[in-house]
Amino acid sequence: MPKAHTSLKNAYDSPVLRLNSEQIEVSEWIKDNTNEIQNVSIMGPPSQIMQKVWWMSSFSHRTSFLYEGFLNWKTYAENREQTIQNHLENDLIVVDYSDVILFGSQELVDQIIKFEEEKLVNHTIIYQTNSIRVYKYENT
Repeated sequence: MPKAHTSLKNAYDSPVLRLNSEQIEVSEWIKDNTNEIQNVSIMGPPSQIMQKVWWMSSFSHRTSFLYEGFLNWKTYAENREQTIQNHLENDLIVVDYSDVILFGSQELVDQIIKFEEEKLVNHTIIYQTNSIRVYKYENT
């Protein structure tokens, strides 16, 4: 066991590849405060590090989706608009700026801000840190 720990302790030594403390905290909050069948869509981690969505899913014990996947992947091409609407109305939406801030991309930050302003107008923030917000759809 000690040999494995020595080999692996720095396996993901980049702050971009590891879950940061806010991502761990939101994952724990989701696990502790939501129904176990609750789906979660995560907006924020750039596609180069989308494995963080899977780690957050594992940590929270909830099925999670990379929201950008609905927008871009061929898998969703046939019913894209309906798929997006279903997830917006039924999933918790996690908006995570923490990685795009590390990337230093104002363009990505602006895209996420635009998404919040346009797509989450009927949602309420139910959890918030400095760089992560969780939204829930409010049927009005």
